[in-house]
Amino acid sequence: MNDTSLSESILITVKRDIGVEDDDYSFDSEIIRDINSYLQILWMQNVGVSGFKVTNEDQTWADFLGENADHLQMAVSYICKKVHLAFDPPTNSSLYNAYKEQADELSWYLGVESDILEGYEGSDISDEDD
Repeated sequence: MNDTSLSESILITVKRDIGVEDDDYSFDSEIIRDINSYLQILWMQNVGVSGFKVTNEDQTWADFLGENADHLQMAVSYICKKVHLAFDPPTNSSLYNAYKEQADELSWYLGVESDILEGYEGSDISDEDD
């Protein structure tokens, strides 16, 4: 996965990652369904905006990640890997397992980063004792 701009369309990013041309709309409903499933999983880990859904090419990574977008960019790789595994899983079991392990690791780190960000948002440095 190359560096993706957070202003890029979620749907287009995922389509490119799984080898579907931008102007090929024949799989969009299936891809969108999978994207939304994994976005919901991330939201359950406190990553992303509540109730966010991809419906077309208009929704961006920044829209989903909200104010913490810069800290949660690994969500792009997570979503792409998970959709790739669901939509077009590698036939080679070693490659499949590698993709799955990468997605699992990204999920774990996203949860950790979300917890860290939540801790920062809830802290008030000015109230520290001297």
